[in-house]
Amino acid sequence: MRQVRIKIVIIIVAVILGLYSLYPTYQLYKQIPAKEEGLKKRLSQALTKDDSLRIGIELAESDHEKVKIHKKALHLGLDLVGGMHLTLEVDKTKLSKEEARDAGDRALEVIRNRIDQFGVFEPIIQKSGQDRVLIQLPGVDRQRAKTLIGQTALLEFRLVQEERQTYDLLKRIDDHYRRVANEDTMLKEQGQFLDYIITVQKIDYGVEETDYPAFQKMLAGADTLVPPDYEFLFGPAESFEGRTVRRLYLVKKEAELTGSSISDANPSPYSGNDPNLASTWIVSLKLARKDAAKFASVTGRNVGKRLAIILDRIVRSAPVVRERIPGGEAMITTGDVNPDKAKDLTILLRSGSLPAPVMVVEERSVGPSLGHDSIRKGVQASILGSVIVFIIMIMVYSLSGIVADIGLFFNIFFLVAVLAGIRATLTLGGLAGIALTIGMSVDANVLIFERIREELRWNKTIRAAIENGYKRAFVTIMDSNITTIVAVIPLYIWGSGSIKGFATTLIIGLIINIFTAVYLTRAVYDFALAQFDIKKLRIG
Repeated sequence: MRQVRIKIVIIIVAVILGLYSLYPTYQLYKQIPAKEEGLKKRLSQALTKDDSLRIGIELAESDHEKVKIHKKALHLGLDLVGGMHLTLEVDKTKLSKEEARDAGDRALEVIRNRIDQFGVFEPIIQKSGQDRVLIQLPGVDRQRAKTLIGQTALLEFRLVQEERQTYDLLKRIDDHYRRVANEDTMLKEQGQFLDYIITVQKIDYGVEETDYPAFQKMLAGADTLVPPDYEFLFGPAESFEGRTVRRLYLVKKEAELTGSSISDANPSPYSGNDPNLASTWIVSLKLARKDAAKFASVTGRNVGKRLAIILDRIVRSAPVVRERIPGGEAMITTGDVNPDKAKDLTILLRSGSLPAPVMVVEERSVGPSLGHDSIRKGVQASILGSVIVFIIMIMVYSLSGIVADIGLFFNIFFLVAVLAGIRATLTLGGLAGIALTIGMSVDANVLIFERIREELRWNKTIRAAIENGYKRAFVTIMDSNITTIVAVIPLYIWGSGSIKGFATTLIIGLIINIFTAVYLTRAVYDFALAQFDIKKLRIG
């Protein structure tokens, strides 16, 4: 009886460890999605900016929690959870011969850093040829991921020309178009240059988004009037007084500092005194020690002027330098109550800029609905197969079939728990491996039960029949399982994707099968014999 108790304790401990291993998976795919869906719904219905900020902070915390839990959970492959397949090509047309030599390798490293910080688990990122990068990302927002991966992320700090000089230049361009308007019917229809200009928040010039293409064309047509060391750049599209506008800045062409100076970047809610930024998110920048002194010198020489923070030729913010900044700290405003933009911008700044633009040459996506459908059908097939096996085992082996069913249940339970514990990725091939494991588990129990039947026919006692049945079937079970494992190992070593997932699941399932078929079901028999006075063993 003491040995039986030890076996039961070992099984209970194994079950507790299995539940502990599976709990993060339950949190990741059930609890957190439900929580995030509720938060996003509340964010869309928020009545005040303060409410939006509070919910945004909760979303950011939930996202951080999700990343932590994902490291402990069972991952789902691209074919189950949905996601995207991209092939990118580095555009080296504007690079020098020396820069182009290792552009592909540098792009690969930058993209890998961005994806790692984005929180995608089990991605596939590898070179394909000299200048192409192959990417597979399971479970991501397709458009958000494409924007994050493909953005060059060239960050620059440039001085902004003063408002008076900016207006004088705009007026000169307007005068130029007035002079030529009488000769150009198209310009007459478009209107005068300054007619497009609006004032945004009393400090900036800007144009409405609907006028942006026409205005940009006219601006390009007058580029000879712009001083050679300055250029016009725009800010991102933003909402202003019920309209969508873009701010216009006249900035120096030469950057005071670039993104290579940044040592760290972190998103956070804005906590300053500007009412226009209240309840929005910012990205705080920390410059490397060697560049902090240069930044202090630049800000010290330009107190009262504006310093634009430019990312990929879009002015993210242009704050006025109030005083010399010795600590090497700066801030980029997003103007958004949702933390996603701040988080993505942080990833771009931390991972560095791409050596050259990248172009999407191939894109395939697996929608979440298709992935969920694969999971649903795979689970349904596994459950249906298990139910059929359960019924057949009971029909063929009577009450002993229930023992086999218990072993089969725990085989699947421990298999999924181990997969979660080793942070494996479950694919459609993995589901096929689970189905095959069910069959191998049944095969082991059939071998044991048939041996026990033979022993009973030889008029052995129930205890002796069970003991001999397990002992004599053990060698055969070990042979069949080990032979299959050896055959599958090459698939694990040289396979990839679903093939490797199939091999991983089957190998683990067969090892667990030896434990459940030989040890766990034997413990059930031993417990029944110790607790009850069994006169006849019903085994078909």
